[in-house]
Amino acid sequence: MSAQGSSLLGRHAGLWLNDPWYRLAWMVWPQLVSVLCAGWLLIGPQQIREASAPWAKPVDPAALGSQYDALRDQAETDPSALDRLRQMANAGDAIAQFSMATLYDPDFKLGKITTPDMNTAIAWYEKAAENGQIVAEENLGIKYYEGRWVPADYAKATFWLKKSADQGNRVAERYMGLANANGQGVPVNKTYALEWFKRAADHGDAIAEAQIGDAYMSGEGFARSPTEALNWYRKAAAQDNAYAESKVGEAYLNGTGVERDLDQALGSFQKAANNGNAVAQFYLGAMYDQGLGTPADPQQAFRWFEMGAENGNAAAQNALGLAYAEGRGVARDTAAARQWLLRAQQNGNALAEHNLRMLR
Repeated sequence: MSAQGSSLLGRHAGLWLNDPWYRLAWMVWPQLVSVLCAGWLLIGPQQIREASAPWAKPVDPAALGSQYDALRDQAETDPSALDRLRQMANAGDAIAQFSMATLYDPDFKLGKITTPDMNTAIAWYEKAAENGQIVAEENLGIKYYEGRWVPADYAKATFWLKKSADQGNRVAERYMGLANANGQGVPVNKTYALEWFKRAADHGDAIAEAQIGDAYMSGEGFARSPTEALNWYRKAAAQDNAYAESKVGEAYLNGTGVERDLDQALGSFQKAANNGNAVAQFYLGAMYDQGLGTPADPQQAFRWFEMGAENGNAAAQNALGLAYAEGRGVARDTAAARQWLLRAQQNGNALAEHNLRMLR
């Protein structure tokens, strides 16, 4: 429901509860209308078009939001629509202010007749956020938290994120969890972080579910519980969160919080790898390389090592360099081996330096 629709319903509810004449009008008016309509039918009136009698059609609050969306979409290319949207925004309409911000936001690049300008976007976001627009508060908070087009400012970030989170915005709740976990804009408080993550998870946020899994796996600030961690990873994995699916695979591979099961590990890594998770791609390559839970297959191992390496995983880069160096699953290529081992070393893989020295 849009903010304007919510406001209309709120005013109606307030009048209904506090104004007896208002309640009486609502009880008498429908009967009066019925009598008038019966009279018109007997007289044989001319047909009245709905467009000429807007009061005859109940207002659908959901339609108000779609009208804003349509106007914003039109304003991307139509100067007259942009002027209308700007007039509404200047008059204090929070949704119009938010819409104006998105047209200038360089992250979206929606406007075809507006030039991306974060300063202008921020100004409109702030107007909308000051009027309580929940997504404007979220966007402002994230931009200041991540330093997207503006200098990072954790104090401003948490100010706006908390306002949005207090309205039940699950993304803002998750970011408040991160801020409390890392001490960004607020003091470090792992317990508060977990509470925020759980609020976001209660609202269906899969990333927050995975972060709760990480919290229980590390046990920072409360008792460590690999079993509880796995439960949360499974919840996130059920929503196709590739990171969580990879963590489920790790748990089954290592027997952490659950009995070791290589078949389950292989299946979890396969799902996560297919969804682009670089860590899972490395693990899947390693399982094919070593014949864990599946017959050894050097070609499959090379394929997954290559995918993980190209996606930036240092362990996969090291493994790919060794595959080239030893000719496993691919023709031996010392130059390619050196290239990948160097990349792995630059990305902090401790084994890559040793493997470079051994390369001939």
